[in-house]
Amino acid sequence: MGKVDKHIANFQRRYFLWFSIMFLSVMTVYNYSSFPFDNLCKEPESDQYYYCNQDLMGSMKFPGWSEEETNKYDWMTQSQQKLIQFYSKITIAILIICSIASVGRSLYELVVVIFQGSYDEVGSSMNISYSEVPSIFAYVCSYNICGLFLKI
Repeated sequence: MGKVDKHIANFQRRYFLWFSIMFLSVMTVYNYSSFPFDNLCKEPESDQYYYCNQDLMGSMKFPGWSEEETNKYDWMTQSQQKLIQFYSKITIAILIICSIASVGRSLYELVVVIFQGSYDEVGSSMNISYSEVPSIFAYVCSYNICGLFLKI
């Protein structure tokens, strides 16, 4: 097995976490809107039931866009309709915030690399303490710039 570095954690933090929050939020709205999961609706004036399709995900309809849309769903109680409308608005806000956070972080890191540069390690640690080397009196860093003959 190859070396596992911080790349998996960075990928999870940058993309997977935000995607899973968005997915969970959307699926929760669909789950609440389909309750009681029996595909039965009651006739308003009798005790008879009829089939009604509660599968909003299969029909690609996002529940709770508007009151008129939510009132079409016969199986929902009044409190369930209000909850779906409220939670749909929160889900849309979560989708926007998570999208901005995921893309915004990548853009921020890109801008930082452009203006500040990035640091990549060269070599590996030899486990020798700096103060234990008797021939070194001071550390002077150098930076090579193309076109200059002297090191800065």
